[in-house]
Amino acid sequence: MFNLLATSYEYTNGNCYVDGVLQSTTEQCTDITNTVGAFFGLGVAFIFLMIFLTIIWLVFFVFWIIQLIHVIQHQDIKDRTVWIVLQVAAFFLGLIWLSVPIYYFVIMRNYKKQQPVNQPSNSPEPITQQPKDKSVKPN
Repeated sequence: MFNLLATSYEYTNGNCYVDGVLQSTTEQCTDITNTVGAFFGLGVAFIFLMIFLTIIWLVFFVFWIIQLIHVIQHQDIKDRTVWIVLQVAAFFLGLIWLSVPIYYFVIMRNYKKQQPVNQPSNSPEPITQQPKDKSVKPN
């Protein structure tokens, strides 16, 4: 079998020279560099496709984590337990790509619209001093 990474081919009298090494054969030697180039070209394309799909999956995974935290933290979400079960099941079934947009458009977007714009802060209000009643005079 010929070396796939060989660079030179010569055919003489039933022998094939592959990178200077004489190999006997019954058929014409062919230049497989085009085949190798196409093979490696497909390999590179496949690697870039896998990288691209991994990045998309990571984006969906991050949004899935954010949504899972959202549904766990907010007690006032209708059918909260069902949404938690659906989010976890979507992870194990490989349906994060489907559960993320559904949860966002059905629950999160509507939940954000219902929240008041000026949410009260957690810090206590400043204490103001009451004016002293001057009508009462000490004896």
